[in-house]
Amino acid sequence: MRATEIDIRPAGQADLEAINQVIGAAVMTWHLPDRVKRLSLPAYRYDSVDLVHLDIVLAEDSRQNIIGIAAWEQADTRESRAGSKEPSLHGIYVNPLHHRQGIGSKLFRVVEEAVRKHGFNGLLF
Repeated sequence: MRATEIDIRPAGQADLEAINQVIGAAVMTWHLPDRVKRLSLPAYRYDSVDLVHLDIVLAEDSRQNIIGIAAWEQADTRESRAGSKEPSLHGIYVNPLHHRQGIGSKLFRVVEEAVRKHGFNGLLF
């Protein structure tokens, strides 16, 4: 599957379980000790409060399976450059079964477009 066959849409409440499954699978591929991954994973999971404060978009395959997530929010002014308006990228996660297919790149381009559309001065990582 190529990224051109992927649909991008905003996340909703009904998507949280699938979002967190993708995040969990992605985190478990990180080159860290299993204990570190297990202990840190809860901090990466999203809940309904996050849907209020974050912009979250989903990548779906042709069967409407969620296979990727990108999330960002307006950065705290203490994190931004003086007088700057910038979002903070929380993360881009792709289901490991779909790595190296351009999905993460497509999600990043969506984030870049949102940065331009809303007149932000940059993006914090």
